[in-house]
Amino acid sequence: MVLSGDVTTPEPHRPVVHLGVATETRLQYALWLYHAGYRLPILVTGGVTKGQRRIGELMRGRLLEAGIPHEHIWVEDAARNTNENARFSASILKSQGVNKILLVTEAYHMRRGEACFRKQGLEVVPAPCAFRSLETDWTWQKMIPDARTAQQNDELLHEWVGLAVYRLRGWL
Repeated sequence: MVLSGDVTTPEPHRPVVHLGVATETRLQYALWLYHAGYRLPILVTGGVTKGQRRIGELMRGRLLEAGIPHEHIWVEDAARNTNENARFSASILKSQGVNKILLVTEAYHMRRGEACFRKQGLEVVPAPCAFRSLETDWTWQKMIPDARTAQQNDELLHEWVGLAVYRLRGWL
C-alpha cells in the first residue's frame, strides 16, 4: 500500500504533470521492499491532479517502468486526501480478501496514515521511509534557517494541523 504525495503542477514552461519528490521517494521504497522479498500486490492511491491526471495512474506507470508486473499493481485513483486514500483503498483491499497491509509513506506522515487505515478496520504494518532527524552539528551556520529547514517546518506543520483536523472530523 503506497500513499501518493506530491506532484508537479502544469506550468507554461512545463505542461506535463510529474510525480514529485515525496511520491517518488515512497515508490522507490515500495520497489525496494518488493525486490527485497515482499512480492505482494502493490496498491497505489491518489486522485486527480490540477492537470487532470490521476496520480494513481502516474504511480502505476512508474511501477511498470520499474519492472513490476501489471497484475501486481492495483490502483485507487479517486482519493484527494489521506482519509479518502484509506476509505477508498480499504474497499479495494477487502474486495480482494486483504485485511493486513504494509503501509508505505514518509515517516513524518505515518502516524496519520496508519490511524486512517486502522479506522477502516485494516491491520497495518508500518513501512515508513524518508526519516528525518535532528542534526547534532551545532555550528553557527546550521543555526541560520535555509530553504530545506523551511520546507521541513512546512511539512511538519501541515502534519500537525492534519492530525488535529482529522481528529475533529472523527477520521482517526
